[in-house]
Amino acid sequence: MDESVYMINLGESYEKPRNKRGKRAMKIIREFIARHSKTPLENVRLSNSLNSKVWERGIQKPPRRVKVKAVKAEGKTYVYHIDEKIESPKAEKKAEKKEEKPKEEPVKGEKTEGATKKEAKPTAKSKRKLSDKEKKTLASAKQADN
Repeated sequence: MDESVYMINLGESYEKPRNKRGKRAMKIIREFIARHSKTPLENVRLSNSLNSKVWERGIQKPPRRVKVKAVKAEGKTYVYHIDEKIESPKAEKKAEKKEEKPKEEPVKGEKTEGATKKEAKPTAKSKRKLSDKEKKTLASAKQADN
């Protein structure tokens, strides 16, 4: 796991029209991190707090520069705002949760959810009329229940 801290200049985003600056700032961050961490552009993951920091003043006025921490792990680079508390990537969290909770098998005789499906019966509130096919299936279901 490789960690690096970068100060990324986003002034280049101000060369774009006003309503495209926020999007351009995010693209500049991705390209910068991909170039410096030698990771493909599609393997760069930006955190939610970094996204919020760039977009907090709206699309027209992104920050002029932003300080980030890049963590390279498993062929992907995760980028966090410098003030953000870094958590492990989601893939690792999911693996930990699966190990903690073993799946319990149902005991014989107990009913499980979704074990028996009953067809929805029309109520007085339903607005659409039933087709002939639906009427026949409901009638056959009632006979099978009795």
